[in-house]
Amino acid sequence: MTEPTGPLPAPGPPPRQCSAPACTAPAVLQWQRIVTDAELAQITLPPGETTANVAVFGCDTHAMSLDSAAYLHLATCTWPGPCTCLTPAATP
Repeated sequence: MTEPTGPLPAPGPPPRQCSAPACTAPAVLQWQRIVTDAELAQITLPPGETTANVAVFGCDTHAMSLDSAAYLHLATCTWPGPCTCLTPAATP
């Protein structure tokens, strides 16, 4: 058996790209938000479902706090601007 030469590929899936408009940096944090009406019109939901969630990725510059990322965000989330969908009344 021969030893591999050169760098080995990183384990796991390839890194994701930041979801912020025009940003191509690698993502460091992921959270979820409810899909918009436009996104919902483009997907097929399982029977009985009326909505869906989408993964959002943020790089070092655009990632929100880990505490905020722990919650499901509204379809109207203003990220990458300051997130206004998480008010004290909206969080458990």
